[in-house]
Amino acid sequence: METKIELAKEEDLAEYYESLLRIIKTTNGVNGFPYFSPRTDLPEPDEYLKKFRDSFLEADDSQREQNLLLMKAEGKIIGNLLLSKIPLETASHRRSINGISVEEACRGKGFSKVLLDYCIDFAKKIGVEYLDLGVFTENKNAIKLYEKYGFEQVAIIEDEFRVNGKKLDSIQMCLKL
Repeated sequence: METKIELAKEEDLAEYYESLLRIIKTTNGVNGFPYFSPRTDLPEPDEYLKKFRDSFLEADDSQREQNLLLMKAEGKIIGNLLLSKIPLETASHRRSINGISVEEACRGKGFSKVLLDYCIDFAKKIGVEYLDLGVFTENKNAIKLYEKYGFEQVAIIEDEFRVNGKKLDSIQMCLKL
């Protein structure tokens, strides 16, 4: 399957929302998959997508609050990675990966690696020095992937979220670029 990755545009947002909602409903702590998000649903589309619309007003990728990377195959979104600016000037050298998600039918084919490679190159291009992320301790495949890329564990947050009555611990990880 041939794929391409691009920065999201205004016209991608409705499809992105539907894709993310489908991924959350079918693979987030259900059907034998570990939790990857504390969300079990999404707010209404207009409310949720506002942060992206506002970010598109900033033409300079390095100044955007959110850089949403979309992976497409045959013109359809099959995965995404959200790279977020930390909202403090004193942290302008860092970005946070706030989720990598891939459609269930496309899992296990290396698409998360492709998204992560693209993200790292993109982050370097816009002058980022560190990438931070959090991952739930039960998400062993994601932890292995991040460790292969050189992310190091810097903290564990016990009982960070409670989703459907389940306590979720997270590992905070960091990569120096």
